Amino acid sequence: MSKQAMISSSNLTFGTDPEVAAVYYKDGIEYVQPAPYFRIELGAVTEKPKSKHPIHINRFGIQVIEDGAAFEFIVPPTRDFDQMYDDIQFGLSELSALLHKYDHCISVAPTLDYEIERFLDKDDDYKQCLMFGCDPDKDAILKNYVCDVIDAMRHPYRYFGGHFQIGCSDARGRRLIQTHYVPFIKLCSIFIGNSVMASSSKTELEKIRAKLYGQPGRYRIQPWGIEYRTPSNSWITNRVTMAKMFRGAEIAFRLLQNPKEGKVVIKDYLTETITALGTANAELSRDILNTVRSDYDF
Repeated sequence: MSKQAMISSSNLTFGTDPEVAAVYYKDGIEYVQPAPYFRIELGAVTEKPKSKHPIHINRFGIQVIEDGAAFEFIVPPTRDFDQMYDDIQFGLSELSALLHKYDHCISVAPTLDYEIERFLDKDDDYKQCLMFGCDPDKDAILKNYVCDVIDAMRHPYRYFGGHFQIGCSDARGRRLIQTHYVPFIKLCSIFIGNSVMASSSKTELEKIRAKLYGQPGRYRIQPWGIEYRTPSNSWITNRVTMAKMFRGAEIAFRLLQNPKEGKVVIKDYLTETITALGTANAELSRDILNTVRSDYDF
């Protein structure tokens, strides 16, 4: 793509739909209290209670919905990482207040224990908590990856993502991202995936999640652009990491428009990135970013 045809990264927009858990404690261990529990067992009032995703909170454009065992946030797209940070913290505060009424609290962790046996004979609304992969995703790095629906009735953990939505107000930019998603996701793994892993304080939990959900190439094509699905929720309370993710997406978008340079970056850094994200090696992610930083304003 010629310089005259370059699409400015100022056209990019960013969103997220992070997942968190309500938890209770048993023998000193945090366990997930599934989101439907509060509506079914404790009478929490929701909007659209018969839908797949009942809405527990809907204020100032921020929604908190049920998504399987998790509470999922829906925040408006933005160009401003400070705005995203504030929106997420508002949602966390609102959900915390709601759960406090029922003597529960929030946990922001990539992986948490789940007492499956408590819910095997429960209402049909709990069935979404006992399956993985209901909405399939794809992988831009693992060529033979197929997202299957997994019976999680004997699976002892639940996982919590911090998926990063990248859109573009310029239709040419959307087409570029969606058409050349393989190199774009590879670049996202280098700049965004490593930024999240490098700052995570819960790498042992990241490592468990990576076996199913945290592999570096996970994505979904979306009408607004693309959803990078690799990151856990570990970044959603970290303003500095959020800023790096925004900047990383901008660099990836610029490199997508400079294929020769982009291919060099992928050749130099993707293999180590796959190792870093697949094994939750925060130190390796930091080393990669420190090297990349010498070539880019990152």
